Amino acid sequence: LSKGMSNKFAGLDLPIGGAKTVTFVHNMPEVVTNESLFQEVMRAYAHEVLPRIGSYLTAEDVGTTPKHMLYLKDHAPKGLVTGFERDVSEVTARGVKIGVETALQTMGWGEFARLDMISYAVEGVGAVGGHVVNMHWQAGARDITICDARPERAAAVAEGKDGIVVVPCADIRKKRSVDVFMPCALGGTINRRSLDEMNAFIICGCANNQLATSQD
Repeated sequence: LSKGMSNKFAGLDLPIGGAKTVTFVHNMPEVVTNESLFQEVMRAYAHEVLPRIGSYLTAEDVGTTPKHMLYLKDHAPKGLVTGFERDVSEVTARGVKIGVETALQTMGWGEFARLDMISYAVEGVGAVGGHVVNMHWQAGARDITICDARPERAAAVAEGKDGIVVVPCADIRKKRSVDVFMPCALGGTINRRSLDEMNAFIICGCANNQLATSQD
């Protein structure tokens, strides 16, 4: 993941590394729902880990929110920088939409190269994926199939929107002819087996490390 993020920054000619920070709380499930405990984890992290890193630019990711970034900033030693203090998921989703639009222009589909003229399969409709679905639906798309590891979240995204179908994630890639497949869950879902199951012209999503290996 860090390598992939570093490559993204290099592609944009930004002098920033792509390291990721992971805090293991698997043996403390109550941390996820208890804000005071989560803040204590941020405090310990800021005091024990960040001083060993140096300059630090970060934003929320899986399991964290802008509020948690403020916790981190409150405790971070002087000279360390935390990133966005607002939800950036909509900005990321907009980048996915631009990616789809750009890909369509390269396909040679003429008058059919429009967001409202093509079909989509979206794997994962969390913070970013939900915005991805909403943006394309608002652009007129009415052939969207979605799934999420939390079915109730997929149902909430689809509620009140015609043209959106919810399916189990085990079925999202299987031999359904679709114009755009959008991996927006955790990474590594594009691999040799899943590619054999897909029937899509474009793959464009927000998941990091969408390919399981560089050979894929």
